[in-house]
Amino acid sequence: MNTKRAAAVLVALVLAETPSAIGAAAPELPWAVGTSWTYRVTVSRPNAFQSGTLKRAYGGRSTYRGKAVYSLDEDNTVVRGTEHDYFVWNGRYLSLVGQRILLSAVAIEIVYDEEVPWNVPAVRSGHALMLTHAADGDHRITVPWNLTVVDRGPVIITVPAGTFHARRWETHFDLGAIKALSTVDTVGLTAVREDIQQSDPQGSEHEIRELLRGPVP
Repeated sequence: MNTKRAAAVLVALVLAETPSAIGAAAPELPWAVGTSWTYRVTVSRPNAFQSGTLKRAYGGRSTYRGKAVYSLDEDNTVVRGTEHDYFVWNGRYLSLVGQRILLSAVAIEIVYDEEVPWNVPAVRSGHALMLTHAADGDHRITVPWNLTVVDRGPVIITVPAGTFHARRWETHFDLGAIKALSTVDTVGLTAVREDIQQSDPQGSEHEIRELLRGPVP
């Protein structure tokens, strides 16, 4: 997988909004620092199939570009990369403000001009600054993003970790030339299954993530 394609895979799930950043009165997230979830991952492309795991871990409070944030970190064996997502939190739901993606040959940072909603009904749009550091130098571009999140209601879903009463969210997210349709089944803030169909000028793919282990409310 080339670096641009791998970066597109890691960008697929960006999803949550809150009207305010962390303040002194904001409650903590319902996880201890270091809490982690492991997912079984399968990725299908027109001429290839891959499987592996994704580990998602809560990093606690941090600072991102001068803003107090919370962090979630991902290690994906399929694309052999890591992703650091930075959120603000209002006590009810999270809002993505930036991402750092590290692959073997490229480092990418995505800075959103507005907080991007995760699993809350929303229609939003804006622009994102994409900073890329690779062997051919540093690159800086601004791309539009468009997001629609729809609440599809309660579902009963079975994954390797068990059977859960979850809520299904359907998300259409375009980031520049990347177009993604995601169906995410959540229990509270925890995703138990994620189904992502994504395309860009280099091709298309279908990724499924199913919870293997980790705390579920």
